[in-house]
Formats: sequence, structure tokens, C-alpha cells
Amino acid sequence: MFVLRRGERVTVLADSGPHLSAPLSEGELTGDDGDARIVCPWHGSEFSLTDGCVGHGPATAAVPLFAARVVDGGVRARIVQSAGAPTL
Repeated sequence: MFVLRRGERVTVLADSGPHLSAPLSEGELTGDDGDARIVCPWHGSEFSLTDGCVGHGPATAAVPLFAARVVDGGVRARIVQSAGAPTL
């Protein structure tokens, strides 16, 4: 899983990009809080931290998104269906 925690806000996406399974946790963050994205370290695809959708290819499928929250200092997550994302 790719986990990004900013204070009490947490984002959890599948760590494998849909285009050749690159490790998104090795990518760079871009954009601002309203439009933050993770950039695939292998091919430059950009995925929204809000919903996992592709902002820029070559990937054509979204990254699976997890509903996440901080509980007692730890992160709890569960998979949610994202438009265009494969089911894990």
C-alpha cells in the first residue's frame, strides 16, 4: 500500500501502478492539497490522491483507493471501489 499521512489526514492507494506495476511509494508528490497527485517513478503517470484516477498517462486505469482514517495514532484502511480501478 502507498500511505501518505499529513497530520490527521491520510491517503491510502494500492502501491502497484496499473501500468507495469511500478511501486508508487517511490514516486514524487506533485500539485497542491486540492489537486495532489503521486507520479509513477517508472513512466510518469499521475494519479489523484483524492480518488486514484489517472490525471496523466501512459496508464489508462485508476489505482485502487482505500478509505482510511487515523485511530489511536494508527491508520485503518478498507478498500473502496474506484471508477476504472481493478478490484484487489
